[in-house]
Amino acid sequence: MRPDGWARFVRENPDVKVVFVNIWHKGQNAARSLSAGGLVAKDNLMTLTHPNGSNQDGERLEKFLGLPISWVPTTWVFREGKLRYGINYGEVRFEMLQQMVKDARASW
Repeated sequence: MRPDGWARFVRENPDVKVVFVNIWHKGQNAARSLSAGGLVAKDNLMTLTHPNGSNQDGERLEKFLGLPISWVPTTWVFREGKLRYGINYGEVRFEMLQQMVKDARASW
């Protein structure tokens, strides 16, 4: 959550909708943690809290939007409602994420 990470990505990509879904913190809003990293209200940023978040074995989120999640954090890039890229293991480097967004914008 360093300021040159997600906050910079959101600021530099105003046409990309970024959705953070908090699944930890026992259902508490993640706004404080996000704002500490420079992520503040923007038109292209939405923050949600999953009502049944848990990090306990047997209670972890296994699917989201009908798609399997094998690890959290998970980073997905959608275009026109379809999943185009998915990184389902750990944090993604911002250079890689920017390239995925650029590729998803291209005509296929």
